[in-house]
Amino acid sequence: MTVVLNKPDQFHKYCDTLESCSLIGIDTEFVGEDHYRPKLCLIQVAAEQGNKIIDAIELKDISRFWHVITMPGKEIILHAGQQELHFCLNSVNVRPQKVFDVQIGAGLLGWDYPASYANLVSKLLDVKLKKSQSRTDWRKRPLNAGQLKYAAEDVAYLLKMHEAMKPKLTKIGRIGWMDEEIHRLETRIRNNESNDRWRQMAGLSVLSEPQLAIACQLWIWREKKAAELDRPVRRLLRDDLIIELAKLGSEAHSKIFTIREMTQQRFRRHIDDISLAISEAKKLKTHQLPEKVRKQINPHYGLAGQMLNVVLSALCEQKKIAAGLVGSLQDVHDLIAWHESKHKTKPPKLAEGWRCELIGSVLRKALQSQVKIAIGKSKGGFVPKIEIEDD
Repeated sequence: MTVVLNKPDQFHKYCDTLESCSLIGIDTEFVGEDHYRPKLCLIQVAAEQGNKIIDAIELKDISRFWHVITMPGKEIILHAGQQELHFCLNSVNVRPQKVFDVQIGAGLLGWDYPASYANLVSKLLDVKLKKSQSRTDWRKRPLNAGQLKYAAEDVAYLLKMHEAMKPKLTKIGRIGWMDEEIHRLETRIRNNESNDRWRQMAGLSVLSEPQLAIACQLWIWREKKAAELDRPVRRLLRDDLIIELAKLGSEAHSKIFTIREMTQQRFRRHIDDISLAISEAKKLKTHQLPEKVRKQINPHYGLAGQMLNVVLSALCEQKKIAAGLVGSLQDVHDLIAWHESKHKTKPPKLAEGWRCELIGSVLRKALQSQVKIAIGKSKGGFVPKIEIEDD
């Protein structure tokens, strides 16, 4: 039977028991599409003292739980745990000292990445899960038995998967890489809370510096207004409309309404705020304007990036690690740009930590034309093989 904690005394009593637990698995159910931030609805917990579901909607204040899991001496087990870490950081501004993400663990072992929870449970424990409630509105009460069973299963196997994976990672010397990945994940979450997030909008690379200032001011207004209304930012004003308004460069209502969609009532109601944001951006002095945004994928790197990506994939196959965890084509382009700058900028992901230790020297040789790519045969068919020239 699934035990749901929806009364403060039950919740605090369970938190008391968790204080003595060294190993805790957690998962969450939330709704993101109707809110400024994802709305936390349930926290599923797996622990030696028993598995429970914490009803975040009914309880309202669950900050004590986040304080408990960040106490010293605890290892927290997650699957694809970015959102769980985000909830924790948002509540208590610190993450658990020790975190093990089974999805990352699978990638470090050379399995599929990113692998779903159901696929990992099947691979590691030979248990087949039925994922039947993925579209549930977890805000509604009461939840039925099927919904609660689904939620409970999302943590039921976390501790067993951790038990199966951790010795394997320790044996091959990669357990420390987990800590690096969790630290990188925390940094990404914290960076996503900064005001520099506006630079993640698509289409910025074609804007001039004055236009970038308008895009930035509109983004800041949208964030504040969305938080005030608890609405998703893109329902308030989509990124592509921000880019069009920045290109237009006018705060005049009549000009703004020449953008077809801006005549809709949902945008008209904010026209004064939008106009004011554009006007404020246009008052900025030259030295206050944002710097130009570099294109994410530099076409200049096209063929070189593809070839280096092949080297990366072949290395990952050879080292028995998931290429999807190691790096993307964008990461390869970042490495090329860093190499071209003669290492004057911040080192990219592929030039830091365990990635550099594992494949960095070969990628450097590839950039210095000391690596050859050939096609070889394997049991699975034809595969790329790399040949490294001596210095």
